[in-house]
Amino acid sequence: MNMKYKFIGLFTSLLMVVGCIIPVNAKVNVNTNNLYSEYAYVYDNTGDKVLYDHKGEERMFPASMTKVLTVYSACKRIKDINESVTIDQEDVAHVYEQDASSAGFVAGEKLTYKDLLYGALYPSGADACWALGRLIAGSEKNFVKLMNQDAKALGMKDSHFVTSTGLHDDKHYTTCKDISMLLKAALQNKIFRSIFTGDNYYTTTDKRIRMMNTLTRTRVKAHAAARSELLGAKSGYTSIAGHCLVSLAKVNGHEIITTTAKAFSTKFGVARFSAGCAVLDHNVLVGNVKDQTKNVKIMKKNELVNTIKIRFGEITSYKIKTSRDVSLLLDKNFAGAVKVSFKGKNVLQAPVNKGDVLGKIIVSSDGQTLYSETVKADRTILFDYKTLFIYVLKRVLVVLAILIVLAILLRIRNHKRKKKYQKYRERRKGA
Repeated sequence: MNMKYKFIGLFTSLLMVVGCIIPVNAKVNVNTNNLYSEYAYVYDNTGDKVLYDHKGEERMFPASMTKVLTVYSACKRIKDINESVTIDQEDVAHVYEQDASSAGFVAGEKLTYKDLLYGALYPSGADACWALGRLIAGSEKNFVKLMNQDAKALGMKDSHFVTSTGLHDDKHYTTCKDISMLLKAALQNKIFRSIFTGDNYYTTTDKRIRMMNTLTRTRVKAHAAARSELLGAKSGYTSIAGHCLVSLAKVNGHEIITTTAKAFSTKFGVARFSAGCAVLDHNVLVGNVKDQTKNVKIMKKNELVNTIKIRFGEITSYKIKTSRDVSLLLDKNFAGAVKVSFKGKNVLQAPVNKGDVLGKIIVSSDGQTLYSETVKADRTILFDYKTLFIYVLKRVLVVLAILIVLAILLRIRNHKRKKKYQKYRERRKGA
């Protein structure tokens, strides 16, 4: 009987220990089998963490999600979005024969770059994309070259674009991870962000075309309503790519970028939501982030982390501070202690150039890194000859002082020896 109770006690203790092992980093748990999408990637844009990844780095066809890059590349190069431009016949000539989406523009129509940007993102107009390519780079072909240059600069390592529209081409591909990194960069552009997160838009032309954003259009036409946390999205569809969607949401105080691809509404039988199946996946993924995580505030911007000593510089020390507010999405059950430390040299010798890597700020808990930030010098610290002279002078004076003390001690010792020797001789004479 005693052995039985001991075993039960040991088993209970083991369960208690296992129950205390709570994951620190938030990794969202999702039943992949319940998603319409074959590819899914969830990224915490605020905390710079991947929360969920299912085939996120495998190649897929993005369809009209391509237009996120189209509009981003255009925003970078347009000087005045209110500048008046004219739709050319070549901008609208191939819309119907290629079965492409249209913003409804017509040849000879005068509008603005702003109308074209909204026309590309909201109704997903191929006519708007072709007009942007022609006006900015002379042709769509030249504009796509710029798009690929931008993609490469953003580190989209497994992407290649053939068109500005996303119409199917076997050589036109990307990954959910790359699309997420693209949206991350694009959202830093104020014009792009205002369009992507905007509501309905009316063109400046006499026709006053009403354009609904992706989420509104999906709710109206596909009867699939997005969660209130979703701020904006761009969809895409071809018969080969399936339904694709990249979205931005605000969850537990963090911006969440979610990218899914190759969703088919018939996956679970008769299609109920058609184009809305991708939105339903985003509802599930964003909902899981909300339910499974909590926001833990770690540091405020410009908070002092460490002080580095500078030798022979125009300044004697350099303060290591955080570049931004740091808050992390952690597992909702997390209750551990968080440690902030600096990994790098505590003493540097001038000169230090602006941009030099000084080390890393690391946030950890129980030995697990939660967040790291590379610290670079925000200014140049020049070599100061006066400081070097004073440094050398001090050490010369110290050496001289030591030599003087040694000389004095030596003289005292010799003097004592001499006196001792004289006494010894006097005693010898007396004897």
